[in-house]
Amino acid sequence: MADDLDQLLTARAEANQEDDLDRLLSARAASETTSSASRFREPTKKDLAEFKAWNEQPQGSKWYERAATGMSDPLVGAGQLIQNVVPDAALNVARKAGASLLGAVGADDLAAEVSKPVSTDEFNAGVRHREQGYQADRAAAGKTGLDLTRIAGNVANPVTWLSPSGTGAGIVSAVKAGAAQGAFQALLQPVTDSGSFLYDKALQGAVGAAAGGTLGGALEALRPVFRYAKTAVGSVFGNADEASQQAAAGKITEDSLQAAGVDPAKVDPNLYSAIKQEVGDALKVGADPNPKVMANRADAAALPVPIQLTRGQAARDPMQFSWEVNSSKIKGAGEQLNERLVNQNRQLIENLNELGAKDAPSTFDASQKLIEHLEGMDAQAKAAVDAAYSKVRDLSGRPALMDQQAFQAAAREGLEQGQLTEFVPDAIKKQYNALAMGQLPLTVDTAQTIDRVWSAEQRAAQGSAKMAIGKLRDALNNAPVSDSLGAESMQAYKAARELARQRFAMMEANPAYKAVVDGVEPDKFFQKYVQAANVSELAGLKQLVGHDNTAMLQKTLVGNLKKAALNRASDDNGVFSQAAYNKVLQDPVQGPRIQELFKDNPEALGALYRVGRVAENIVAYPKGHGVNTSNTAPTAANIIRDVAKSEAGASLANLIPGARAVREVNAQRTAAKAVNDALNPGVTSAPLKKAAPSAQVRKLSELAARAGGAAAASDRDE
Repeated sequence: MADDLDQLLTARAEANQEDDLDRLLSARAASETTSSASRFREPTKKDLAEFKAWNEQPQGSKWYERAATGMSDPLVGAGQLIQNVVPDAALNVARKAGASLLGAVGADDLAAEVSKPVSTDEFNAGVRHREQGYQADRAAAGKTGLDLTRIAGNVANPVTWLSPSGTGAGIVSAVKAGAAQGAFQALLQPVTDSGSFLYDKALQGAVGAAAGGTLGGALEALRPVFRYAKTAVGSVFGNADEASQQAAAGKITEDSLQAAGVDPAKVDPNLYSAIKQEVGDALKVGADPNPKVMANRADAAALPVPIQLTRGQAARDPMQFSWEVNSSKIKGAGEQLNERLVNQNRQLIENLNELGAKDAPSTFDASQKLIEHLEGMDAQAKAAVDAAYSKVRDLSGRPALMDQQAFQAAAREGLEQGQLTEFVPDAIKKQYNALAMGQLPLTVDTAQTIDRVWSAEQRAAQGSAKMAIGKLRDALNNAPVSDSLGAESMQAYKAARELARQRFAMMEANPAYKAVVDGVEPDKFFQKYVQAANVSELAGLKQLVGHDNTAMLQKTLVGNLKKAALNRASDDNGVFSQAAYNKVLQDPVQGPRIQELFKDNPEALGALYRVGRVAENIVAYPKGHGVNTSNTAPTAANIIRDVAKSEAGASLANLIPGARAVREVNAQRTAAKAVNDALNPGVTSAPLKKAAPSAQVRKLSELAARAGGAAAASDRDE
C-alpha cells in the first residue's frame, strides 16, 4: 500500500493540482490488470493514519485555504503563548477536564485525543510542522512573495480585535496606539523557529511594533485570554485561584515578619491587611517582597504613637534614602518629604512622652521620694527594736545594763581599722568618752536614745565623719546585756536582738537602704543607687520601695532618655538624636540596669527599644549614602528654582516655544511621582513597575498597524 501511495503522490505532482484525488485513484484502478488484484490488500490503520495526516496538511493552492490558515494563526499563536507561559502540568489537568466534558456528551474519540498530555516542546514542534507543511504546499503551487491572503485572514480573525473594543482602562491605555496594535498582532503569530520561544516572541513583538509600540502593551491586551486560561485551570482545582493567591500572600507576609523578629499577631490588623494586599500586588507583577521593608514598617507602626516610614527608611537603600533627605531640603517638590520628616521627629518625642517622659519626676524629686519611703520603713523597724528593748529589765525592774567594755572594744576596733578616730565629731566624741568612762550609764534605754542622736548627726555629716559615726553606732547597737535577767526579760532581749539583726541584715543587703539610714544626699541617691547600682542591688531596691515607686523610677529613667535624645531641648525645639538615645540603651553597663528596672513591664521595655530601632531607620544614614550634609546642593537647587520662577527666568523660558508648559508639566509630574513613591513604601525596595504605551504613534492607522505587525512578525516574504 505504501508503494501505491508513493506512485499516487508522484502522479499527483505531475498532474494539474486542481485534479481531484478520487479521479486519480479511479483512473489508476481502471488501468490495473487482473494480475494486479493479486497485489491488492486491505489498508491498515497505519496506512489510513498516514493518508489522513497527508490529506489534512494545509494546502497552499486555494486562496480560501490560505485565508483559513491565516484566520487560525491567532488561535494557534495564542495557544502557543499560553502553552509556553502556563506550566505543562496545569494545562494537562485542564485538558483532562475538557476531555471529561466531551466524554459526557458522547464525543469519546475527540475526548481521547484532547486528554493526551502535551509538553511545551511537543506543542512547539507541532506548530513548526504545521508551518513547514503549509510553506511546502505553497512552494509546490508556485506561490512566492508576500502572503497577503494569509495576512488578511490574520487581521479578519475576531480574536485580534479584542484589545481596541475593551472598555477597561488598562487595555485602552496599553494598546490604543497604532504601534501597540502592530505589536499585539505580532504577538498572536505562532513561533515557528526552533530557538528560544520567549526570545523569538519578544523579537516578533519588537518588529511588529516598529513604530514604537511596546510588547508590554500587547501583553496587557491579551489579559482576557490569560484570564480565561487561568479561570479554566482554576476551575479544575476547585476555582481556588484568588484564594490561593491570598493564601500565598498571607504566608509570605507571616514568614517574612517572623524571620525579621516581628510577631504577626502583635501587628496592627489594619497594617497587616495592608501589607498582605501589597504583597499580593507585588507577586502579580513578578516583584519580590522585601522582608526588611515589611518588618521595619510593622516595627514603626507598633509604637504607642505609630510612625509611617518612607521607602528609603524602610528599605535602608542608600540611594533612595539620600534622595529623600536631599530632596526634603528643596522648596516645592520636597515640601511633602520635609513635612513627613518633621512629623516623624515629633512622633518620636511623643512616643517617649507616652512611655512616661511627660511630667516625669526629676532625679532629685525621685530620690527624695525614695529616701522618704526608706526612712519611714526604717523608722518602723527601729521602733519595733526600741519597743522590744524597752522590755528588757533587770531583776529589780530597772533598765538592764549593757556591756560597757564590749562596746568600747568594738568601737575602738572599728575606728582604728578604718583610720577614722580623728574624724569623730567633737560632740559625739564627748558622748562616747562619757560612756567609756562610766560617767553615763550604758543601759538599753540610754543606748536607744544615744543612737537616735547619732543617727541624725550621721545624716548631716560628710565623708569620713559620716563613716566614723557609723562605726560607733554599730558598736553601740551590738553591745550585749551584762545584767542578770529574768525569764521574761531574757525573752524580750532575744526578740529585740533578732529584730535588730534583721534590720542590720537588710541594710547590708541593700546599700541604698543603708545609705538612707546613714544620711545620703538626695541629689546623689539616684545616680549612685539606681543608675550605678548593680543588677542585684537594683532588684533589692525595687523590692523595698514597692510597685508604685518602681513605676516612678521607670518614668524618671524615660525622662532622662528623652533629655539625652533631645540634648535637654524642649519638645517644640528638640531634634531627636538616635545616636545619643541608643548609646544609653545599648551601653553594656546601663542596658542591664534598664532591663532590670522594667522587668515587670516588658511591653514598655520593648517599646523603648523599638523607639531606638525606628529612630535609627529614620535618622541614621545607611552605609554608602550620598546625603549632602553641607546643604550646598539643596541650596543651589533652591536658588535655581527661584531664578527660574523670577521674571527674568520666565522671559528666558518664553524664548523657546512651549518650553514653559513642557518644563512645568514634566517637572511637576516627575517630582510628584518620585515623592509619592517615597511616601508610600509598599513592601518592595523599588516602586512597582507598570507598562506604559507610547504616545507618539497613536495617530497611525489601526488596521495598517495590525497588518504590518502580522507581516513583519511572520516573515512570510519568501
